Amino acid sequence: MTACVLNIYAHNDEKNQERVKTLEQREEDVDARQHDIADYLSRLMLKPLAPAESRQIPVLLHCTNDAEKIGDYAMELRDLMLKIQRDEVRFSE
Repeated sequence: MTACVLNIYAHNDEKNQERVKTLEQREEDVDARQHDIADYLSRLMLKPLAPAESRQIPVLLHCTNDAEKIGDYAMELRDLMLKIQRDEVRFSE
């Protein structure tokens, strides 16, 4: 998602433009997966686990939340890159 967004400025060919159209749905998918994984891990914590398994759950939750945040940031970047494109902003070398 992030590479697609950054390509809006640098390499916005037809293939990338098609990817940009899918970003909204992809971000919704990331949100849904984050919710499902967090729910699963929460239910897993209620079960008897080995100490090593118990220690991994907070790490996995943190990773899942970070991935969801990256999706949010990609959408914010998309909006900024589309504004830059619309306003025909150019960066110097």
